[in-house]
Amino acid sequence: MTAASGAVQTAASSRCPAGTADEVAVARVNTDGPQVTVGGRTWSADPVQQADPATTVAEDRNIRGTRADVLYRSSRVGEFRYEVPVTEAGRYVVRLYATEPWFGVDGRAGGRGSRVFSVDIEDGRAGSRRVDVARSAKGPLRAWTGSWTAQVDDGSVTIEARGVRDLPVLSAIEVLRKHPRGTCVPVAGSSAPAGGTKAPAQPDAQAPAPVTTDQPAQQAEVPAPAPAAPPAPTAAQPVPGAAAASAPARAGTAAADAAVGLLAADTGRPFAAISVWNTPIPGNPAIDRNSAAMVRSVTAKNTATANLYEYGEPVFNAVAGTPTAEVTCTEDWGTCDVEERTMRIPAEARPTTGSDGRMIIVDLADRVVCDFWQARRTGSGRWTTSWATCAPLDGSGSGPHGGATGAGINALTGVVRTFEMRNGHIPHTLSVATNNSCAGAFRAPAVKSDGQSTRSDCIPEGARLQLDPSIDVDAIPGITPGERAVARALQTYGAINRDNCGANLCVQFEAPFGEADPYPGAGFQGDYWGMPHIPWARLRVIAG
Repeated sequence: MTAASGAVQTAASSRCPAGTADEVAVARVNTDGPQVTVGGRTWSADPVQQADPATTVAEDRNIRGTRADVLYRSSRVGEFRYEVPVTEAGRYVVRLYATEPWFGVDGRAGGRGSRVFSVDIEDGRAGSRRVDVARSAKGPLRAWTGSWTAQVDDGSVTIEARGVRDLPVLSAIEVLRKHPRGTCVPVAGSSAPAGGTKAPAQPDAQAPAPVTTDQPAQQAEVPAPAPAAPPAPTAAQPVPGAAAASAPARAGTAAADAAVGLLAADTGRPFAAISVWNTPIPGNPAIDRNSAAMVRSVTAKNTATANLYEYGEPVFNAVAGTPTAEVTCTEDWGTCDVEERTMRIPAEARPTTGSDGRMIIVDLADRVVCDFWQARRTGSGRWTTSWATCAPLDGSGSGPHGGATGAGINALTGVVRTFEMRNGHIPHTLSVATNNSCAGAFRAPAVKSDGQSTRSDCIPEGARLQLDPSIDVDAIPGITPGERAVARALQTYGAINRDNCGANLCVQFEAPFGEADPYPGAGFQGDYWGMPHIPWARLRVIAG
């Protein structure tokens, strides 16, 4: 994602002659507002407007950082899903425009961090897990723009937002067709097609009807519209004959993995051999009675998001001679482990560029792992982080104060390491996240939940999912080496839901900072790749 504060952007290209462009608008919508014209470009009225006028509070305000104030003076506040019809497959740019219209305005409490939400483009092909408009725009009533690019093959661009902390806010949507570099097409006028979106679809699995205006915004958190997945109870239950046939192979794999040593610089695996992160799923396990519905809720397109770079997990090793650093935690959530210990942080350490600002330090001298959320280097030997925890490398996967994930589990748990990708083998349980994590319900090993979903098919944080072990992974046409390694780990060890994410299902990988990138060689096609050859719809949820 790219994000900026400032003026409204338009279809253009410095590489194209006047009157042509390689990015051409197909839709512009003034969300929850009437048709307006800004800089000679028309933004169509929102197909469905919210009924509650109290949810939009910037109608007469000066919006700093833009001359297009009128575009920001109406805002949709609440979870939403828009579908923008397009006439051809290809790459499309989605730009969202917003301002923080409530927190920190007129002396109200809050501001940065008070409103955080996820954005999901094309069901996980692009987006961000944490958008904080006030933080990015540097205050309330300031203009913010977020931009994402995604491949669209199904005739419509889907744009969805869900609350992480409080409700999403949106002032305008712009969708542009991104033509290949060097392809310049005539721009026939300055107006995108009016009414170029469908009404924001109420996420209802039965029929994508418009959001009704007599419901409070909180009601929007219901299932997203999706192609109906075939109800296949056999996919969510053990297949006795086939599973028995594959059991010896899985048992052999697990037996070999038992010899894997404790974590070292680029070998081994963290946490105790008897922890849930290192023990295989037994044959014919009990299946959750709601497994089929839960799986359908996150596998409608039979893809999952590979978090490789922007929201990956960068891991840095520290040894006895590694320089120490002073770390300050900015959130007052109790005892912050990294403030209580001598932190060895390598000079090359850096967090991810996504809003999570993730960084993981494995101290091989003290045999602990510390996970940072929103880390930032502030000077030589000085860091700040919103939160961080530490856990023993030979423990369960959680420290005395939990972990810096939604489920309170250490962020190193279940991460697919870069050296595992090079080896083509993952000897442990995987870590996943979903935008359908249950609110107020969790299972061990989770110790809490940041889930927001109240749907009947929500997945508790801590729940363990398994790929049908009867599948012959090697026989799947077109499967890449990386997908094969992931699929086999899902069959043998499964995956544990430990967080919220901005897509239906996300899988956590180590971000390859300061080393050779193994993912292209494993057949992965970039950040957020969907790993489409894995039969995700044949996951099942193990009974808790």
